[in-house]
Amino acid sequence: MKRAFLTCLLVALLPAVLSQHLAAQTNNAPALLTFGPWAACEAGMFPPDSFYCLGVTPGSETYQLLIPNEGSLGIIAYHYNVTATLKTGEVRTLTGVVERAVDPAPYTFTILNFGGPLKDYSFTIQNLGVVSLKTRLSRAN
Repeated sequence: MKRAFLTCLLVALLPAVLSQHLAAQTNNAPALLTFGPWAACEAGMFPPDSFYCLGVTPGSETYQLLIPNEGSLGIIAYHYNVTATLKTGEVRTLTGVVERAVDPAPYTFTILNFGGPLKDYSFTIQNLGVVSLKTRLSRAN
């Protein structure tokens, strides 16, 4: 029974997930994608007490920031700054550094949580080389 349920779930959600990832790959630009089951649960695709939605609570909505790995091999990390407006109207900004994924991975990603579903967002990505990363880390200590 569980296997049949998981198979149906995969078939139902796979097109939506793949379309987001394929759109990001086609554009070869950074993208912020929904991550996890929360979007399907909040949209009412599954009952709140279903196995699929057990861990989903308001504020647990996660997103995946997808950054294409292209350009100089001297890039060892990316600095990101994401400003988002929640559906409630509240504005939140998340800033951080994510280490570049090892080649030949086409993308580097990190998981972000803004504390609610997003209405709108914008972001900037800055490439960090060996020198700039060492400078940034030494200032933090």
